[in-house]
Amino acid sequence: SLWIAGYMLVPLTAFALVGKRLARMSRALDALTVPDFFRLRFESPTLGFVTSLLVLYLLVFTMIGQFKAGAL
Repeated sequence: SLWIAGYMLVPLTAFALVGKRLARMSRALDALTVPDFFRLRFESPTLGFVTSLLVLYLLVFTMIGQFKAGAL
């Protein structure tokens, strides 16, 4: 149960520490997504594209784990 508590505590802490500032800055920039935020914040279309690819890459591994767990 401590292992699962760690998986719950880390995202909640990250949202509490980073989420408020990220939301405030996103509203100021009119950014709807994380890649939009990076593209507008750093004024770099390349960084927005790289962020999009990174999000897709990480979500693929998340979905593979979900489908494997569902199949079992």
